[in-house]
Amino acid sequence: MPLFFRYNAGNIVDVSTLRATIAELRAYKVHVSSAIIDAGYYSEDNIRLLYGEGDESGCGAIAFLTRLGAHLKLYKKLLLEHGGDIVQARYMVMYRDRLVYVKRVEVDLFGYVGYAYIVLDRARREEEVYRC
Repeated sequence: MPLFFRYNAGNIVDVSTLRATIAELRAYKVHVSSAIIDAGYYSEDNIRLLYGEGDESGCGAIAFLTRLGAHLKLYKKLLLEHGGDIVQARYMVMYRDRLVYVKRVEVDLFGYVGYAYIVLDRARREEEVYRC
């Protein structure tokens, strides 16, 4: 499977950047099946593009993973609704040498079904508080 990486200088929050990258790959005859995108690219237009909306090429949806920025309404809503009950045995997962809590929540992404993973690493949080 080919891997494509493009560095964009600065803090670019531009919907057309993702669209241009996908178009460039398709020009090279590369079928884009998945993408890992930085939090700065989370926008309604980009999410709709990744779900295949407005795709004239007929290639369809692109599976994607992104991080939500802490300033987003969706981030704040998820934290408010699910942050208080995450410390439960059913959400415990071993990640490397740490015990973390992970809760998967179905979310509406502009009319499409998506999933948010809310993660709490208590040990890391305590380390960061101790350093402060």
